[in-house]
Amino acid sequence: MRARLFISTQFLFLPWLFCAVAAEDPAPESELNKKLQIKVSVEFANTPTTEAIATLIAMTKANIILDPDPAAAAGQKTITLQVKDIAADEALKKIASANGMQTQIIDDAFFITPHKLIPSDENNASRAQPVPDWKAAIRKSLQKSASFEFVDTPITEAVNFLSQLCKTPIFIDPRVLQDNTVAVNLRVMDMRLEAALNWIVRLSGLEFIYCDEALFIFKKGAYLTKPVATAALTQAQSDSIKKALVELGSDIFDTREKASKTIEAVGRDAIPMLKAAAQTAQDPEALRRIKAILRNMPSLDLFAEPPEVKNALDAMTQKVSFDFAETNAEEVVIFLSQLLGGKSITMRSGQAFLPVTMRVEDMKAGMALRWVARCCGGRFTLNGEKLELIK
Repeated sequence: MRARLFISTQFLFLPWLFCAVAAEDPAPESELNKKLQIKVSVEFANTPTTEAIATLIAMTKANIILDPDPAAAAGQKTITLQVKDIAADEALKKIASANGMQTQIIDDAFFITPHKLIPSDENNASRAQPVPDWKAAIRKSLQKSASFEFVDTPITEAVNFLSQLCKTPIFIDPRVLQDNTVAVNLRVMDMRLEAALNWIVRLSGLEFIYCDEALFIFKKGAYLTKPVATAALTQAQSDSIKKALVELGSDIFDTREKASKTIEAVGRDAIPMLKAAAQTAQDPEALRRIKAILRNMPSLDLFAEPPEVKNALDAMTQKVSFDFAETNAEEVVIFLSQLLGGKSITMRSGQAFLPVTMRVEDMKAGMALRWVARCCGGRFTLNGEKLELIK
């Protein structure tokens, strides 16, 4: 199987893995620093970087993560190094320096990367603000520590594993799930689940937010959590988009690809021209590309809802629990309608929805319905007194 887990103080058994969960660690960074100060004596002679780092991981039992970016792998050199009785972090810095990389302690791990360092307050910027009870409860659940290893593990399996450990619903944007290449490779020891989740999304090009009594994972930059100012197009930009819109229907594939990238590079400022072009496009391939570009533009609002839909869902405060695994959306709607005592929930016929995989415990029915819609790639509208699931 693609996941291996080890070392235990408490045990959790799942069909495909075995894992250790420890008590909350009040000072993970200080524990990491202690491990990194262990004195080591090593001698490497033309040793691959990954092997050198693996040696220090074995000696210190510290969480040491090498950036998996292909650019990092391409630039890695073999290491020739001999040191005696120096702190492990100093040895690691020498290895990083030999590869032209930088080091940083973040999220309970020693990170080695060729890229710009991550702001150390990345995950703490909003913590000074008051938080609702549900968010505080989730954060508390993520302070547990665990040891595990994922090897080419599908993102859905890795996230489901963490969700069960912290007993918190974690949902993935359907647009991420459409990319079958997203897999997780991560080995950690006694790491907080919050830090582990940060590493899973960071190394996969994703990010997550706290939203509607759950955690939501999406492709980095796919959504804008704050409004951004848009600017009028310059004449040069307008001319380049007009030319690109014509070239979207070219018979030459490379020309179409270049035209798509030209428009994408302009960003959200191009949306008005794209929407206008979508209304008049005659070429099916051009229209398909225009719609794809619009669909992939960062959304200004994570989940915009008409006021009447918001009010209807907010009024559904009954607590529900359920577990769906690759379940047809129509079956889910029928089940939830029955679960809610015949509450009028329907779905529009003739529309294709993704199968639903999600698990919730004691979540408000309105919130649960929101997540059902999001996980199957749909949304709710109010049709008379009925909530109707549509694309």
